[in-house]
Amino acid sequence: MGRQTSLQDSTAQGTFCDMHQLARLLQLVGLAIPPLAMAAQLSEHISAGKMLQFLFVSAGIFLLGYTLQTYGRPSK
Repeated sequence: MGRQTSLQDSTAQGTFCDMHQLARLLQLVGLAIPPLAMAAQLSEHISAGKMLQFLFVSAGIFLLGYTLQTYGRPSK
């Protein structure tokens, strides 16, 4: 019985680590998009409206990552 519980704990811990890494990656992507969108708009490769769309999408991606990180914590 002890071994099975240990295996379940390690599996749950592995899932938490994977979810936490995904959440951090989404946050990083959400933070990387706005400067790229602003640079593209300043060099006149995209319009101001398209840049604004990129900013809203990046905020959504960051929020998704933050939510995964917050609610993906293992319960104690």
